[in-house]
Amino acid sequence: MYRRGRQIDRQAVIEKLYVGTTDEKTWTEAINEITDFVGGASSNITGVNPRTGQLFRAETYRVDPQFLETYRTEWFDREIRLEPAMRLPAGEGYFESRLLPTRVWKRSDIYNDFLSKIDRPWFLCFWLHKNPAKLSAFAIHGSGLRGQFDSTDVARVQPFVPHLQRALAIRDRVEASRLKIGALTATMDRLPFGVIVLDQNRRILECNVTAAALMTRQSGLSRQPDGCLRVRGRGGTQLHRWMLGETPPEGIADGLLRVRGVDGSVLSIMAMPLPKETPSWMAGDAAWVLLVFDPNRQKSARTELLRQDLDISDREAELAALLVQGLDVAQVAAQMNISVHTARTHLKSIFAKTGHGSQAELIRRILTGPAGTLSES
Repeated sequence: MYRRGRQIDRQAVIEKLYVGTTDEKTWTEAINEITDFVGGASSNITGVNPRTGQLFRAETYRVDPQFLETYRTEWFDREIRLEPAMRLPAGEGYFESRLLPTRVWKRSDIYNDFLSKIDRPWFLCFWLHKNPAKLSAFAIHGSGLRGQFDSTDVARVQPFVPHLQRALAIRDRVEASRLKIGALTATMDRLPFGVIVLDQNRRILECNVTAAALMTRQSGLSRQPDGCLRVRGRGGTQLHRWMLGETPPEGIADGLLRVRGVDGSVLSIMAMPLPKETPSWMAGDAAWVLLVFDPNRQKSARTELLRQDLDISDREAELAALLVQGLDVAQVAAQMNISVHTARTHLKSIFAKTGHGSQAELIRRILTGPAGTLSES
């Protein structure tokens, strides 16, 4: 039995497609409404790189995602509709009886052993992109009760296709930007020093996890209820004057401020004004970047880097980090609360693992490696 779809507000659906470029719920509503317009039971949007076979899009709507996975892994190689469909241009709609005789389709394995069993034996499909690097399609699935799609259904969906193509291109760009921002955020969060981005009114726009952690303890930095950064003591006064004026106050021409926390820690803050043109990864009108260095965290980060870089144990990395600070073996032993003999044993082990034969050689290797970038503030 043929079941025609319900009526919809076409312009409203088109608007939803564009709103849906950044709102997943609205996007899903738009796709489902287009599906309902021709009486479809479910739908999917797939994309693949034909050169590599890499699947870059697999969106399913009102159907178990396993449907696509089973189709891809078990039935794609036996898909008899694909070859005739590949001869059609992007933007054009097609259905089974346009691609091959219905009797041939109904005798196929994929029809009988897969699609009929999940009650999705018919489809209405449109190529959205079709080039050597990108192949994507929108398919509406019809149930056995609904019956075959035809050219009337193509005509009903066709007006949405150019908007689907453009909206998908926008979604791709938005996703690419999110990935870049995500990668940048992950990189920022791995830094051993704090990064805080402020607007001209000292309102915090962005900060990495290190800076956020410093602001939760009595380190001299805190986030105020209005979202502004408070910097304790003389350093805060100097920063405030600098942000109000054109040049740094006397004594901090290098942009370096010292802040003593209630907990006794001393932070070093490098303040840098930003150019008027805001980098795209920063929200709002970013005006300042503060780099916050915590000596205790720096030492911890250097020890971890040494452990990874030299492939040595935690205790050996701790010893190596102390040597780089200029301590001799006896001082290192006292700092680590071990005997001088044990400290020398650790040092010999480091020499054996790294191939270095002297403390000077080892320190030179450390200072020219990744841990050497973490200068003590």
